[in-house]
Amino acid sequence: MDKKFIVTYNSDTIISDPAELATLCVFYDQVLLPWENPFNPSGFVKLLKSENGNYVFESDDSKVNFITFEKDGKVCNTLDYPAIWWEENTILFKESVLDQVPVPNSFTLDNNIELTDIARALLQSPHLMRTHSPNEFYVHRQLLLHLMRQDLDGPGIMSLNRDQNRATYTFYEAKSVFKYLIPKVNRLKPEEIMELRHRVKDTREGFSMHLQKLSLAVENALKENASLRDISYEAQKIIETDLIPDYYEFRRQLQFEKISTVGKLLELSGKFFEIDAAPWTPKFWGQLITGIGSTFSHAANKKSDLSNVQQSFKFMHICEEKS
Repeated sequence: MDKKFIVTYNSDTIISDPAELATLCVFYDQVLLPWENPFNPSGFVKLLKSENGNYVFESDDSKVNFITFEKDGKVCNTLDYPAIWWEENTILFKESVLDQVPVPNSFTLDNNIELTDIARALLQSPHLMRTHSPNEFYVHRQLLLHLMRQDLDGPGIMSLNRDQNRATYTFYEAKSVFKYLIPKVNRLKPEEIMELRHRVKDTREGFSMHLQKLSLAVENALKENASLRDISYEAQKIIETDLIPDYYEFRRQLQFEKISTVGKLLELSGKFFEIDAAPWTPKFWGQLITGIGSTFSHAANKKSDLSNVQQSFKFMHICEEKS
């Protein structure tokens, strides 16, 4: 049975960035979101930086609306948006491309709980609700509870577990690839995402494994406690210098093979008509085998097409055709 590539998204309760949504849904077999009822969201909590530099949970402002904005002619706020987003991406949930982690056990937030490590991770998130004060910010209550859970396994994006950083590195590599090959990746509709997923399904594993190998260079270039911005920068640099040039070489080779294959077929058809022996004679079969020998030799060399590198290039070529 083929391995399924599943990742947990830890940056927010939804994936509001369209480019991130498309990248994750095409790159992974399944993306898990923090558990939340989008049609009855739990609201926000405030974290405050104390005098000793640690972050503590201060208050539960679950009914604060925060930002008001207009979408499709309707006035919405940040509490409304998860339900809108879920409805927009219904097909991705229906096909189990998107799902949620299991419902957590009940957990109570108490004032003065120190959440310094979690806060530092949250401060890197672009989805953070900042205030006028640099020492306080708001975060979705369920996202905070999600990051405090100890019962979730598997790789995750923006995980507190440093052993899971590999998933973050490969995600930012994939995001750089998609941005390069599909400039309008942020405009892909859910139906288009599903179509692209189907087209790359046989090459996804090779692409993922090749990016995982390249992620070692990203890791080696980063300093300890690197920010997401640093990770994104190093990932993009590796993609632009180590992957894209080789991909262009693959494209030239692909074009050459297409021309060469047509030539071989024409040559083979010509050789067939040159055979001057009757089909029931040994001479006929000897001449036929001689004529198609080069074609069999070419097919024997196709085993290399199953390598992670070749599979990743095929994945990229399919994506580029979509742009």
